[in-house]
Amino acid sequence: MSVPAPVPQPAPTPAPGPGGVEKESCEGGVWAPFTIGGMEVLLCLLAIVQLLRFMLQSRKTPLRLTAKKVFHLIIVIVTLVRAPIFFILPSLSQMEKGIVVEVVVAWNHLSEMVLISGYFFLLLFWADFYYHLVNEEADLFVRRRFALLGVCVAFVGINVTFTIVTFAWCAGDKHRVLWVDDVWTMFSATVFVLIAAMFFIYGIRLFRCMNRMGGRKASQARMIVIVGTVCTICFLYRAGVMLYSLTIDLPWNGGGETARFN
Repeated sequence: MSVPAPVPQPAPTPAPGPGGVEKESCEGGVWAPFTIGGMEVLLCLLAIVQLLRFMLQSRKTPLRLTAKKVFHLIIVIVTLVRAPIFFILPSLSQMEKGIVVEVVVAWNHLSEMVLISGYFFLLLFWADFYYHLVNEEADLFVRRRFALLGVCVAFVGINVTFTIVTFAWCAGDKHRVLWVDDVWTMFSATVFVLIAAMFFIYGIRLFRCMNRMGGRKASQARMIVIVGTVCTICFLYRAGVMLYSLTIDLPWNGGGETARFN
């Protein structure tokens, strides 16, 4: 009597991880936030080096370099605040849901708002430099002080409102947290697009104005337009990545319950 050959059994499919992502892909994707966190640390170190260089240069020369020092100081503060977020994200799905998620969402977006304020500060000095070239007596911070004050108050007010809503209205409700996170991300992306447009506009204005002066100003004008174009591309790319993150569930965010990829 012959023994029937065993029927081969299909290999078991891997169990899906959070958000329908397979465990294997989760294990691979979990390194992404560590990579970004490492890049934030590297950026912080570079900003510290630049800050120290400008401080030493301002002591040895009559140039005060106030704008550059303040800008790099903001970058140092932001990267020191943002870097821990990316190292926390992979273990967030194992944490108890509730106040921890709200803290990470607020922490992430508020630090991003400080970064935006740093680039806005740099943009204001570009605009002020342009108006000084056009009219030596023009002072943007004096002539437009009420408009600038209004923008700053509105910017701070919106972020305070988002923070209050995150802790008071969400209160551990993951769907509300996700909704606030999405709206906050869309607001941040919109601001980055506006800043990109302003860098492009003032980059072109400065280029045309300085190029007409000739000499050394003309060579500096080419550098200005290159920097303006690079800033525009980087800000638009960042805004695109933030908006794209709204359409996917990232492997480390527990199926879309925590902070977006920004």
